[in-house]
Amino acid sequence: IATPCRKDCKTGEEIIYTPDKKMAIVGAGLTVEMRDDDPEYPALHVANHVLGSSAKSRLLNRLRQKEGLSYGAGSFFSADDLDKRAMLMGYGICATENANKAYDVMLEEMANWCKDGVTDEELADAKKSLAQDLQSNMANDSYVAGQLANGLFVSRTMDYHAKLDQQIQGLTKDQIKQVIAKYIDQDRLVKVKAGDLAKPTDNKEGKPTEKKSQS
Repeated sequence: IATPCRKDCKTGEEIIYTPDKKMAIVGAGLTVEMRDDDPEYPALHVANHVLGSSAKSRLLNRLRQKEGLSYGAGSFFSADDLDKRAMLMGYGICATENANKAYDVMLEEMANWCKDGVTDEELADAKKSLAQDLQSNMANDSYVAGQLANGLFVSRTMDYHAKLDQQIQGLTKDQIKQVIAKYIDQDRLVKVKAGDLAKPTDNKEGKPTEKKSQS
């Protein structure tokens, strides 16, 4: 059954109220029309690594190390191997009282990433880290068996991984910045806060009223 990318999801802010939960989660993401063997996939894969999928990532460094707002933060990017359907999302896990600040900082860091792209140092670290990940995965029998099995289904050999690594190692900052600009439209982000958050009031008695979702 085909599952193509949907771009008709309305952007906006969704607040999910979870009374008596000690932690809160903030996130922002969007769908992307891309498959994992598309020519521009390697660039977005590396861009996501810099944003939130490494120990040195921007989101983790900003929300946890620098601001002290989050227990954990990062991003993930996944693309399908059959349909042109992918998703990128940034997130942070935090104390309820830090949710609003963590939310703002996360969006600010994602906006800077969209505007500036990656630095020379970040790109070099990403290339090295992803190459090491590949070597480690290829030494894992279970991973290799899984990739071989999936390859039989999607008509793909292990050459895919070697080619992906070559493409990653050949990337430039400009290529990554162009791909971010092409696919990551901040106006399409669906943004979420979830936790035991204060509800807005709009009446004289001060009774809380549900905030209607925009997405």
